[in-house]
Amino acid sequence: DLLKQLSENVEGNREKMKDLVASSMQNSDALMANKADISERRASIIKNREDMSKNRSNI
Repeated sequence: DLLKQLSENVEGNREKMKDLVASSMQNSDALMANKADISERRASIIKNREDMSKNRSNI
């Protein structure tokens, strides 16, 4: 029956969409965490460069 087949397809597609949305949210969260880590590392690098510059001026 065509209607039954369509209904099954809709149900299957709904599950796939839920899985994709969940994966997308996990990826988004991981991406935001990576961006935060990169930002912290950049700040640390800048501070280290400033400290190195101060040390050079003391030499």
